This record gives sequence, C-alpha cells and structure tokens, in this order.
Amino acid sequence: MKNKTKKRLLRALIVVFAAIFLFSGGMLVKEWIIEPRQSDAVVNQYRERYSPTSDVVPPAGESVLPEFQPLQQENDRIVGWLTVPGTNLDHPVAAASADDPNYYLTHAINGETSKYGSLFLSTDSVLDPQSQVLVVHGHNMEYAEHMMFGQLNAFKSLDFLKEHPTFTFDTIKHKGTWKIIAVCHANAENMAEFPYTVTNYASDADWKAFLRQVRERSLYRIRDDAAPGDPLLVLSTCNYLFYGDRLVIVARRLRAGESAEVDTSAYEDNRVTRWPERYYSLSYAAPRPSESDIAEDYARYYGAD
Repeated sequence: MKNKTKKRLLRALIVVFAAIFLFSGGMLVKEWIIEPRQSDAVVNQYRERYSPTSDVVPPAGESVLPEFQPLQQENDRIVGWLTVPGTNLDHPVAAASADDPNYYLTHAINGETSKYGSLFLSTDSVLDPQSQVLVVHGHNMEYAEHMMFGQLNAFKSLDFLKEHPTFTFDTIKHKGTWKIIAVCHANAENMAEFPYTVTNYASDADWKAFLRQVRERSLYRIRDDAAPGDPLLVLSTCNYLFYGDRLVIVARRLRAGESAEVDTSAYEDNRVTRWPERYYSLSYAAPRPSESDIAEDYARYYGAD
C-alpha cells in the first residue's frame, strides 16, 4: 500500500511540475515571441502605407505632407516618422493627447492594447508653430531591447555613434535630418535637476544654458555649432542604472544646405560627464568630477561660451 501511495504521489507531482513547466514555457513564448511579433506586424502595416517624398513642406492647399495622409486616415494622431540607421527603428510617431498623455505607453499605433506601446510626442511638443524642442518618448524593456526605444541602447557605444551620427525624423509639417549632439542620462524622479522635457525657452540665454547642460551631461564630446533658432529633438526612454534613470538623446535638425555627411573623427568620450546626483550613490559609480574640471574640459573642447 505504501509503495502504491508513493507512486500515486510521484505521478501527481510529475503532472503538477509538467503543468507548471508547460504554463511557464507558454508564457515565455507569448512574452518573448508572440507579443513582439504582433507589435512588429502592426508597425509593418503602417510602413507599407508610408512612402516618403522629397517635399520639405506641405504642398499649397494641403495641411500635411502627402505621405502622411494615408496614415492619418488610419489614425489622425500620427504626426511623424522616425528612422534611425543601424537599428530597426523605422516607426510612426503619434501625438499624445492632453486628456490621456500616457495612452501610447500602453497602446499600439492602431489603438490595440500593447505592453510595448508606441513612440509618441509629449503633449508640450507642438508642430504648428513648431516648439523649439520636440520630445519623443518610447519604451525600453530590458528583456526586449529590439523593441521600440530599446534600440537606442546602441548609442551607449561611441563607435556606434560615430558610424550613425544622424537620423531622420519627418513630421506632417516638415521633413528633417537630425544630427545627434548629446547622449545623456537623466533622473525622471528629479526633473528640476535636468529639465530636458522643456519645449520652449523664454530667451536665448535660457536656451544656451540648456545646451550647456546637455553638453556637460553628455557621455561624449561631440563637435557641433548649435545655436538659438536651431530646432532640437529629444528622444527619451527608460534606462536601468538606478530608479528613474532615463537615456536621453538630443539632436539638432540640419540646416538648409548642410551636409548629412558628418565628420566624427573628433568625437571622444567625455572624461568629466555630469551624471544625475542619484548616480553617485551607486557602488560602481564613476568619481564625481569637480566643477573646475567640468568647466576646464568644456572650454577645451567647445571653447568659450
């Protein structure tokens, strides 16, 4: 009797463990394979409808560029298209609604619920007249770096940046090639420390103060002559060095006639990066640079303000 009881118990345990294994395996397949493919399929549907033209402003009598008209018939919140060479980022960008600014964190571009969400402009980013700074948000999930803004992790490598210093971001109003001028970390739990989501500045002095912050906080020294009046674009996504960590890429739109062939030979690592304050509490944090070291190295690379 005892042996029979043991056998029954063993069979029951085997069945339970097999059920757990199959359930867990099914969840992993759903999480890592099925859901990412579903998200990609939605984006691919919009890629098939998007055919960029050479126009830089909407033709007379039209409110949007022709290539966006088929997309807006599907979803009138689509206001841009982002393409980053060297990554699979070739995605539509939606405009967030003031009534539900985080809608696209949990919804695909077609409105279906999705943990991967969509790329979207902040509610303060206005296209007509265009804000001085446009801010685009997107998810970065550690287990799915190939999805959405997880691809921006590639810019943590200086070599990758040198190979891909520009990208395109077209809006319904204006086409544009953008040059990356900084790759930073920020703390979303303390935006006053580095308010990178501000979209308009009251004066040229305020704009220049923001640019200096961007340069001091950049992981790299990047040659550029950005000046007030140059449209800026910020790409923001989660990062995981500390709670609230954000990877922030700042780019300047190329001016009319400016070449997209960028000389990156002088790009270098920033030896005195100004990190978010929370970063310095980490056991593996780099030493905090002194204010004089930051100022001296800034002047060495960028010259006097």
